[in-house]
Amino acid sequence: MPDVRFFAPIGVSLGFWAGCARDFECSVTLSDTVGTVAEVAWQTESAADSWVVFGVDGQTNLQSPIVQDETTHHHTLFGVPSNRDLEYVAYVEQGDNVRTCAGAIRTDSLPSGIPRYDLSVNQTDESDAPWVAIANAGNDRGQPVVVNRAGETVWWSSRQEGIVVTQLEPMEGGVRFLEQDLHREDPTASAIVTMDWLGQQEERIEISGAHHRFVSLDDGSMVALAVDVRDWTDPETGEDLQVVGDRLIAVSPEGDQEEIFSTWDVLEVTTDGFGGFYGDELDWTHGNSIWVDPTGETLLLTLGHLDSVLEIDRSTGALIRQIDAQSHVITEGTTEFGFPHDARWTDDGTLLLMTTDVFSFGVEYDIDAEAGSISEIRRIGDDVEIYAAALGEVQPMEHGGHLISYGMGGAIRELNQAGEVVWELWGKPGNDRLGSIRPFHSFAVSDDD
Repeated sequence: MPDVRFFAPIGVSLGFWAGCARDFECSVTLSDTVGTVAEVAWQTESAADSWVVFGVDGQTNLQSPIVQDETTHHHTLFGVPSNRDLEYVAYVEQGDNVRTCAGAIRTDSLPSGIPRYDLSVNQTDESDAPWVAIANAGNDRGQPVVVNRAGETVWWSSRQEGIVVTQLEPMEGGVRFLEQDLHREDPTASAIVTMDWLGQQEERIEISGAHHRFVSLDDGSMVALAVDVRDWTDPETGEDLQVVGDRLIAVSPEGDQEEIFSTWDVLEVTTDGFGGFYGDELDWTHGNSIWVDPTGETLLLTLGHLDSVLEIDRSTGALIRQIDAQSHVITEGTTEFGFPHDARWTDDGTLLLMTTDVFSFGVEYDIDAEAGSISEIRRIGDDVEIYAAALGEVQPMEHGGHLISYGMGGAIRELNQAGEVVWELWGKPGNDRLGSIRPFHSFAVSDDD
C-alpha cells in the first residue's frame, strides 16, 4: 500500500484511466449542499483496503484517505473548484491484487451569496498549505468558505439569513465553526457547529451569547468567548445602564458548559471605551479573540475596547497577568495597542497581535515581566494602508513568514520571512469581514494508521 497524505498532490495523469473498463462497479454523487464535493462508494465481498485519486484538467493531484480492511467503502472527494470535470480512479487492494473503477462528474456552480475573491499575488508553494479556510461575517456574505491557492472556492456552507460565521477551523474530515446573529440581538443563535466536507452537520452546541472565537483542546473540550451583560450604575451620573463585558465558557466533550472567567470579576468598569456595538447595551470590554497555548494550560483574551490582553489560567480561571499600557511601561518607539485583535504567544515567547495606528498591521512585542515593559520587535504587513475596522488577525507560518487578515478591510496577505508578499487575496472592503483565516495541509495517513 502506498504511503500517502489525505488529499495530497501526487501528479498522475488520469487520461489513461478515464478510458479504461472498470474492474468493479462504483457510484459517484455530488453533495446536495456543497456542489464541489463528491462521494465515491462501493461494496466488496471481503475486507479490502481502498483509496481514490482524483483531480481536474486531466491531472490527479489529490488523494483520499486510505480505508483499511472494510467491505463498505465511502470516499469524499474534496478540494476541487466549481464548474469543472472531476475525474477519479478508485482503487481496491486485497493482497497483491489491485482493482480499479474510473469515472468523472461535473461539479456545480457556486450558489448566489457565496463570496468570490480576486487573487492579485500567488507565489506560494501549494504543497505547503494548499487550502485556506475563511470565516465570513459580512453584512450579506456570512458564509464560510475554503479556497485553493488560485483563489477558487472549493467548499462552502450556506447559512440562513442574518447568521454569520466568525471562526472556521479545518479538522480531519471537515470543519468546526462559530455562528452567531449578524446584528448581535439574539444570543440563542450562537453555536459551535461541526460539519463534514459533504456539508452534513454532525454536531451543534448552542452557547448563549458566544461570539468571535473559541478554542478546541486535545481532550475534546472547548472554550468559547461569550458576552456577559449586567446592570451597572454610573457612579458619576447615577444612570442605570446595561453593560456588556465578556466571559469564557468551558464546554466538556459531552457538551456540558461552565463559566470559568468573567471580566466583571477582575476589572473595574470604565466608560472610556464604551461603544454601541450591542445596540442599547454599552459595549465595555469588546473581547474579540481567545488563544490557548500549546500545553492547554493558559488562555489569552484580547479586549479591543480596553487595548488590553489578559493571560488566564484555564483550569482555575484565575487572572495571571494583564498586559497593556496601564500595567506595563511602553518603551520608546513602541507602537501601543490600538483596538488589538488576535493576541498570541509565539514559539519564541514574544507576543503577536493585530493593532491599528490609523491603518492596521501586525506587531511582535517583547514582554519583559521582570522590568514590566512592552517593547516592539517588528511590524508586520504595514507596507499597505488598510484599516481593519473589525476582525483583523495575524499568525505565523511554518516558513517563518506570516498570514494576515485585514478583517473588514477585505484583504488576506501572506508574507515570507523577508516580509515580501507571496499571496494576496481581496474581497470587498467594508462588506467582507474575514473573521478567521486558516491555511491547512492535507491530513497525514501513513501505513501505520
